[in-house]
Amino acid sequence: MSDPAQIEQELRAFLDIEENIRKSDRLPYLMAIINKHFATDRIDHVVTHRDFDGLMSAAKTVYATTKMPMTISNKEVSGTEFNYVLMMEAFVDYLSRNKLLKRLVRFDHRRT
Repeated sequence: MSDPAQIEQELRAFLDIEENIRKSDRLPYLMAIINKHFATDRIDHVVTHRDFDGLMSAAKTVYATTKMPMTISNKEVSGTEFNYVLMMEAFVDYLSRNKLLKRLVRFDHRRT
């Protein structure tokens, strides 16, 4: 995901040199900055086996401290579904840590 601070820095640098750039070159210069950051968003992120092991470890750690049954939106989740929820939470946390999500994703649940 593009870093807004870096975009701002590049735009400020453009504004500093804008008067030295020909009018016909200003728009292509700005488009180059924008296209660069759109291209950054298109770069693939590969989850490695080490990442997967970390996900499993995080889910197991939470499993050990969580009491069953878990409820999601006032419906009970138990058995294998409980394990799936913990793995999905670990995966969402992984995506958030690596800034691969544009919005916060959470499960509406309470661990009793």
